[in-house]
Amino acid sequence: MEAFAARLDGAIPGRVAVECHKDGLFAKASHAARISVEAHDHIYVLEPQTRSGLG
Repeated sequence: MEAFAARLDGAIPGRVAVECHKDGLFAKASHAARISVEAHDHIYVLEPQTRSGLG
């Protein structure tokens, strides 16, 4: 999802917002948790579903 966010931001800069979350309290790694794109009068949001309860 991080690569998609980077490509989208490169294609339409200034209209893409990426919200990142760290993997843990002391983790250095983070991942894109939500991507928002503003287009005219609409805001499109891409947010992956969590897999809670599985496993």
